[in-house]
Amino acid sequence: MTLFIIFGFYYFCYALENDFEGSLSLHKLYIFFLCFHMLVFITEWFYVCSFCFLMFFFMCPGNYS
Repeated sequence: MTLFIIFGFYYFCYALENDFEGSLSLHKLYIFFLCFHMLVFITEWFYVCSFCFLMFFFMCPGNYS
């Protein structure tokens, strides 16, 4: 996932320098997908961290009141 984002960024910089046939619409679409994947990646980690926190909170013995 992280490699996809890094290579996508390098590809976009390369495409900006060598504007292929003057059409950046494909690259705008690619940036949209890149942002979408970043959003999915961040929400995945948010769900994983919150799940681990809840498991830790409910499984550990102790008086929380």
